[in-house]
Amino acid sequence: MARDYGKEYREFHGTSAQKKRRAGRNRDRRAALRNGEAKKGDSTEVHHVDGNPNNHSNRNKVVMSRKQNRQIGKPNTRDWKSISAKVRKLMDEGRSQKQAVAIALNMEGKRGN
Repeated sequence: MARDYGKEYREFHGTSAQKKRRAGRNRDRRAALRNGEAKKGDSTEVHHVDGNPNNHSNRNKVVMSRKQNRQIGKPNTRDWKSISAKVRKLMDEGRSQKQAVAIALNMEGKRGN
């Protein structure tokens, strides 16, 4: 059976709640572009630590590669909240954002195997 994109939009993507979530993600991406944390066409995404794209505080946002951001939701990475907390802790200890993400994902990958 073919995928019905119209129905998918009407029932999910077109709802007001989902539009607000998408607008929040777009807003944070534009802010990252303005601040120089991301560049147009690069493979980075803005990860929301608490999973809420409408929480726009700087402590809730981490710019990371698309691969790293998508890896957080995979079954072998146990809990994205614990990974996000580790990233925030490492950044508070003085690590760069890129180093903190790599270390946190590496720590979680070893534990999940």
